[in-house]
Amino acid sequence: MNVNIYIKLRFRGNPRGKGEAAALIEYIDTSGKSHMRQQQIRIEQDTKNALALKICIHAMRLLLKPCVATIFIDCDYLRNAHRQGWVRKWQQDGWKRANKKPPANLEDWKQFYMLTQIHNVQFEPYNSRYENELENILGGQVEK
Repeated sequence: MNVNIYIKLRFRGNPRGKGEAAALIEYIDTSGKSHMRQQQIRIEQDTKNALALKICIHAMRLLLKPCVATIFIDCDYLRNAHRQGWVRKWQQDGWKRANKKPPANLEDWKQFYMLTQIHNVQFEPYNSRYENELENILGGQVEK
């Protein structure tokens, strides 16, 4: 089973701030009919990378069976952490990075790792296919 997850982030502040993220989870059944679910989260006093990690976790939690999940997101850090094997290496090294310190948001990374063991996850750059729908989920603008 193939699932596409489209994620849009809104974030204000550098490096810590507030933001919100929306995810549309799309599954196309054997008859070609599209089925959609959605997820939204908000954070305060955290980073944009943490927001991206958290929305990916929330979206993948909605997947009921193991599947191939393609996540379309504008977050190089998350894509690189997965593609380049950083998360797997951290797990193998007792959740320590090369500097012997744990990664920020350790519990979220553990959940992310567990979900990637259930699902075959791949990342692609953000795709604006569902831009209007994601904007509607997000509603108004993030407060400054």
